[in-house]
Amino acid sequence: MKKNKHDILTLKAQEYEATSKEAESAVAMVTTAMNRMKAANQKMKSNMEDIEAYCASMMAVHAQMEKSRVHNEAVIANFSKLLCIEEDN
Repeated sequence: MKKNKHDILTLKAQEYEATSKEAESAVAMVTTAMNRMKAANQKMKSNMEDIEAYCASMMAVHAQMEKSRVHNEAVIANFSKLLCIEEDN
């Protein structure tokens, strides 16, 4: 009978070891997945920052172009007035 109890105890200890290894493996897989997701999020954040910088540069160029366009419209209007005045004389 003692041998049977010892065999059951050995079997349960082996099952415990196997179950513990499975649990450790599962935790490692989850940790790896979380680290991969963190890395993916960091890449997305970096790409978004690049896009934001690009958009800011585009908006600065847009503002410069709008300022030049408005200036050109004023110059055109002034020359048109001058031409009209010269044509009347």
